This record gives sequence, C-alpha cells and structure tokens, in this order.
Amino acid sequence: MFGLFKRGGGGAAQPSLDAVRFDDTGYASQGEPQPGKLRVWHTPEGDGLGVYFFPVSPDLPANAASVEELAAFYRRMLGDSGGKLVECGVVDAGGCPAVRTILSVPQQPSGRTYVGSLTVPFRDFSFVLKCQCPEHGHTGLKAALLFDRSRAANEPMTIEGGRFHILGSDVDDPKHDAEFPHDPVARARRVLDHVAGSLVVAAEVRQLPGFALPQ
Repeated sequence: MFGLFKRGGGGAAQPSLDAVRFDDTGYASQGEPQPGKLRVWHTPEGDGLGVYFFPVSPDLPANAASVEELAAFYRRMLGDSGGKLVECGVVDAGGCPAVRTILSVPQQPSGRTYVGSLTVPFRDFSFVLKCQCPEHGHTGLKAALLFDRSRAANEPMTIEGGRFHILGSDVDDPKHDAEFPHDPVARARRVLDHVAGSLVVAAEVRQLPGFALPQ
C-alpha cells in the first residue's frame, strides 16, 4: 500500500491514492486494476465504483464563474454522442469542494447507463470517484409509465427530435427516485450521496494548493 505521500524524483512529496477514503461497509473490493491510480469496488447493488488519482492538473475550466459554466463544459464534452447531463453541481466532499455530475449515456442494445462522479480537484492533481449504473432488464419501463401517467392527466405535449415530449417532465428528476429506487439514476444518486457524505481527505492534502470552483 502507498502512504499518503510518495517521493518524486526531485524529492518533492506527491499525494497518493491513500489520501482519500470513504465508508466502504457493504462494498466489495475488486482491488487495484491500476496500482496507485485506480481502486475498484462493487456497491451493495452490484454497480461499479472506482476511485481514481490523477497526478496532473484537472481538465476542468479554470476559474469557472458559475455552475452553469461547468455544466456547459460537460455538455460540450458529450457532444453528439447521445449522452445527457443529468446533474452538475458543487458540493462538499471530505471538507473539500467537489464537482458532482451524473451523465446518462446510451447502452447497447437498448437502455441507458448512468455515470455519477465526484471530482475533488486541486491545482496540480485530482481525485475522481466514479460509479457506473447500467439499466437492467426490460429497459424504458419507467419512462413509459411516466409518459402514460402524464397523458392520462392531459399534460401538454410537444414533439422533439421525432419523439413525443411532455412539457415540464423529466424521467431523471429526483422526485421519482422514491417510486423507482432500483432505477439506475436513483442508484447513482445513492452512491454519490454516500461517498460524499463519508469521504475523508487527508489533512495534509487539504492544505495543498486548491482549484477554484464556483460557489
């Protein structure tokens, strides 16, 4: 195991993967596929969770003035891939500001996979805690049920991209999580809530130069 700091070639101390930890009770360790760079667990619901250490400056926009500027960065990154930015915000994780995102991306042959991330950036490095929650079984059932419910309530509807769309509706809205607790977006939110709420970042690391994030 690495210590909190490793010595670089010039004698400078560098933070390591051991500088962050979270409550992994009930999580099944899958080891370090990339020693010193990535540790992996399976969550109690069978999803993957990876903790990454990147010893380079974060690729986030520097001095972003707002969360919307961060969100625009992720939307540009998704491009025309068919992915969707579900959430983007700045939260406290282990006493450090972190960027919390959830992305929805197409999976084959059908359905969506939700990728939730907590990025804890510093000036010269970052930690990223990322979960991947695929849609299982018969895909699209939640969307179909919510669509039928909205139609029965005669809610206004438009056509977008060749598909019917209920105005003001969003299948990924957190208000649906309690009704659909096993949906992948609900699972991703639970993992991120748990990790952010139990994350511990070593005090020595918290004292290193940070990365400016919007409030």
